[in-house]
Amino acid sequence: MELTKGQRKGAADDAVLALGIGQRIRAARLRAGMTQQQVAQGRYTKAYISALETGHAKPSMAALNFIASRLGVAAPQLMAGNDLRWSRLEADLLLSSGRWEDGRRICRAPVQRGGPADACRAPARSS
Repeated sequence: MELTKGQRKGAADDAVLALGIGQRIRAARLRAGMTQQQVAQGRYTKAYISALETGHAKPSMAALNFIASRLGVAAPQLMAGNDLRWSRLEADLLLSSGRWEDGRRICRAPVQRGGPADACRAPARSS
């Protein structure tokens, strides 16, 4: 992706991230059998959901949480799909908020999918 004059490198990286999130929002919306209008209803516009899905807009955490709840998925799933790093983040947040069973379920999910058994284990410290 070529940068325009005055555009920072981070902005180009953000565009790739925004497009990935948008593609996951669209896929989840289609799986849920919902229109953009139905997802947006009550808080956002159809145009905003469309802009997210095409990567032309970057969602806030509040928007991601709202959209995820409308689509019946976890916000980290929209952020990074099946990337285990986000699963670990979600599990850590649940565990720290006292939702032990939900956190344990997420930690076990990578093992059940055939992933690494230590997905929620902290990495070893180097000396």
